[in-house]
Amino acid sequence: MNFNTNDSCRENSLDYDNPTSTQVENLYNTFICLGPVGRTCLRTISAGLDKSEYQSRFRAYVNKLDNEIARGYFETEMISLMHPILDNTSYIPTIISPWIACRIVNHWDISVKESGYKIFHSLSHQSTLTHSAGWFFEVYANNWLRKGGTFEATHLSYKDSKEVLSLHINPTSISEARYFTTAINLAKQLKNRVRREMDSKQFQIYFQPRYRTDESFHGLIVKSIDMLILFKITMAPDQGVTAEEFHDILPDLPKSINMVCVVFIIPEDRVANYKRPRYGPADCNVTINHHKYTIKQFRLVLSDADLLSIAVPEQHSSFSKGKRKREE
Repeated sequence: MNFNTNDSCRENSLDYDNPTSTQVENLYNTFICLGPVGRTCLRTISAGLDKSEYQSRFRAYVNKLDNEIARGYFETEMISLMHPILDNTSYIPTIISPWIACRIVNHWDISVKESGYKIFHSLSHQSTLTHSAGWFFEVYANNWLRKGGTFEATHLSYKDSKEVLSLHINPTSISEARYFTTAINLAKQLKNRVRREMDSKQFQIYFQPRYRTDESFHGLIVKSIDMLILFKITMAPDQGVTAEEFHDILPDLPKSINMVCVVFIIPEDRVANYKRPRYGPADCNVTINHHKYTIKQFRLVLSDADLLSIAVPEQHSSFSKGKRKREE
């Protein structure tokens, strides 16, 4: 690669006395989307541009990326990094960021969707690359929940609990997806603007955080005036939840909520790892800012068949027939 580091380093270091919020946002968005390429190679879009010029250059970058994806160029520097294997004597490509995985999964071309599913399948069977596979799984699971319907989650308990959490989620398209930036922003969306109380029209709608970290929840729904469902999407064998994660979101939400269910969305082959509560609060009461919440944990399995129907919906039947034939 030819690295142009001089100007990029100066432009993107934000070496200003008082960087503006726009500059910080531009830098954050660029690095989140470009992943390690943006961080290490400094192939970024200048954070010092004004908003319109930044957006123009960023759209141009995205269009170029989508063209690379559409043509099946998955091993270019824009899309993948070379992951060393076999004592660094050979390499295999891995997707560079969750955002790139999202662009592939949600591409309009069915052949790209098929290729993306094959990449996911390959990554998920290599222990050193399951983190990248998890980025694909996260997009598939989010699309699954946005598609809506009725879901049944199994209670994780130290006893042999038969409790099942039944969830209904209203369908939303990608263009209609609901996002929140902060817990305060979410609270505003949940309230009736006139009565200033919980708006029942916002129940059963899947909300996603606009920005998230590995330590935050992937999405949520308000099931009823007193029940909140928090989703964690994972392929990891040992994923839990920390008290800090509850402190980050619950204090700013309506006080009518007193039941909080954490639902781990997992693939079929992780069921054995999620038969008992994961680390963190489970089947207990937690007090945050003098308000008591009952916390429970559940698992929701995204089956191989459902995952395939989300990954390549137009080709699902033919893929499934081929799979059944091989199994026979």
